[in-house]
Amino acid sequence: RMQTGSEFGAAPANNEPGLETVHVERLGEGPETSHQGQSAPETLRSRMWHALSSGGRKVLKSKEMREACAFYDSVRRDARRCSRSVVVDVCGGHGALGMLFVANGLAPKTIIIDQRRPANHSALAQAWRPFLGSEDAVTYIEAPLREALPGCLATELTGAGDSRAYVV
Repeated sequence: RMQTGSEFGAAPANNEPGLETVHVERLGEGPETSHQGQSAPETLRSRMWHALSSGGRKVLKSKEMREACAFYDSVRRDARRCSRSVVVDVCGGHGALGMLFVANGLAPKTIIIDQRRPANHSALAQAWRPFLGSEDAVTYIEAPLREALPGCLATELTGAGDSRAYVV
């Protein structure tokens, strides 16, 4: 039996025998604290969350960050089971989901596909640049999915040996 926090992205907490000890990872603003008010170590996700509002301007709505984190959390175990060279974030909008995969080391790059690139995509990519590794870790294709996905997969899956894509 596991106890979970009340917000998306909260890691299991434990007060009962037989449960593994895990620190609390919250998606709120401000310093992280455990349910007992103790300071928790800063996690990658909390650093990414704080980067969203650095410079005095919030580049992504809290709701959108929570949604991207919730989806990422629901598929990350499956994603870890398969080797992949790229994550393709279809109907990706701002691209936070694909960038979460790269920042967490599940793929070296992401390709975001959407019909229209939102204005906040560039600001988000810039805010998260320190977590994404290489400069070319994020590619945005602004085109209808039906047109972009087949070509994207054909390009990514040919050539270098064991290329695999994870499409989300």
